[in-house]
Amino acid sequence: MTRAVDKDRGAKGRLDFQSGVVLMVASLFAIFWLIPRNVPGAASRGEIAPSTFPYITAFVVLACATALVATNWKAYRSTRSSGGSRILLELAGWVVFSIATLALFNWLGFVAAGVFTTLCAIAVTRYRQHKWLLGLIALGLPLLLKLLVWQIFSIQLP
Repeated sequence: MTRAVDKDRGAKGRLDFQSGVVLMVASLFAIFWLIPRNVPGAASRGEIAPSTFPYITAFVVLACATALVATNWKAYRSTRSSGGSRILLELAGWVVFSIATLALFNWLGFVAAGVFTTLCAIAVTRYRQHKWLLGLIALGLPLLLKLLVWQIFSIQLP
C-alpha cells in the first residue's frame, strides 16, 4: 500500500479489524461448540457427513476473518471514529432477519424460507426496477437449489 492509502484507511481499517475479530470468534464458536453439539457428524458409507458443509463454511469464514485482521492490524491503532453504532444497528437487524429465516425454515421448509430470504435481500439491496424478474428469481432460486442439492448430493431438503 502507498502512504496515502494508509492515511485514508484510518477508521475504516479499524472497523475492518474489529469486524475480523468478531468473525474469528464467531467461527471458532461454531467450530468448537455449535457444530459438534447440533449437527450429526457420522455418515453412512459412501455419503457425505451432515457436518461437512458447516465445517467448511466455518473454516472459510475463519480464514477470511484472519486475513481481515492481519491486513488491518496497523489501522487498529487509529484514533478516528469508526461509525460502529450504525454497524451494530445493521448487525442487530441481520440477527433478527436470520432468526426469522431460521424459524420460517423450521416451520415451512427450505423453499418458503428461500423465497422469503431472497425477497428480503432484494428489498434491502434496492434492486426494484424489474419486479416481475425479481419475483421470478426469488421463486426460482430456492427451487433450483433444492433440485441441484438432490441431483448432486442426493440430499432431500425439507
